[in-house]
Amino acid sequence: MRKHELVHLHALVRTVADHLIDRDALDADALADYETRGVTPMSLQASRDDHKRALLTLAAAVADDLATEVTADFTTDAVSATVADATPLAEATNREQAPDDDHAARPDGPAR
Repeated sequence: MRKHELVHLHALVRTVADHLIDRDALDADALADYETRGVTPMSLQASRDDHKRALLTLAAAVADDLATEVTADFTTDAVSATVADATPLAEATNREQAPDDDHAARPDGPAR
């Protein structure tokens, strides 16, 4: 990945993190390791490797904090209930998308 692409991705992940902090979905303290690096998306003088390390630290902090929150919010029973509720819908969708014999593709190509 080129440096400008990495900086762009860094900016996007930081924007998501800021949005999650504003909505109280992410604890600002979770970004402490990222903040100590001193490399932000606006640190254009920083090297590509500095941005890469900062981005990976930021992404890991966001993922870890959200994973902890999701684990606390959802129990196995809640996930099982959600899957059970979605199963009939998935089966109905699969039946609707199954090709019928009249419109099935011919092995020798389209009819002429």
